[in-house]
Amino acid sequence: TLGYVNDLPRWQEGRDPQLVRLLMLGGTYGGYVRLLTPSGSRLVAVTEQGKSMGPEEISEEDGKAVFGRFFSLPSGRDKALEFEYVSPTVVDVGAGRWEYRLFIQKQPGEQSVPAIVRVVAPEGMRISSVAANGEARSPDSDITLVLDRDWDLTFELGPA
Repeated sequence: TLGYVNDLPRWQEGRDPQLVRLLMLGGTYGGYVRLLTPSGSRLVAVTEQGKSMGPEEISEEDGKAVFGRFFSLPSGRDKALEFEYVSPTVVDVGAGRWEYRLFIQKQPGEQSVPAIVRVVAPEGMRISSVAANGEARSPDSDITLVLDRDWDLTFELGPA
């Protein structure tokens, strides 16, 4: 789930109204999201604010499956865009433990974007350890990141 906020009303406070009008063209933000997933991933659904929508792109790029969708966001509003997909072999199953790896790639041109990652263990399992770019994190809470660089997350799971 990707959350977006169009905070134009706060940004335009104290600025020249004509300049804001010329720059912001009515204040509607338009974005195109491209989700790069492991090769062989299959898109199940795309929803916007809980309403089912079709993807505008399903393709392959550099060994990754790509799912894309355009969205618009009026001034002062927020929106949730959710991609549901199934990926083959994302969990390495070993003797008595599972390892789930998630790679989050920084968007080129963006300075830093906050992100919260929540992984829920399947029934009968628990998350025993978490590492973010090799540094240990608490397995008992959400992982808060700043996407000012790429992140390689590793979750070890074991029996509950």
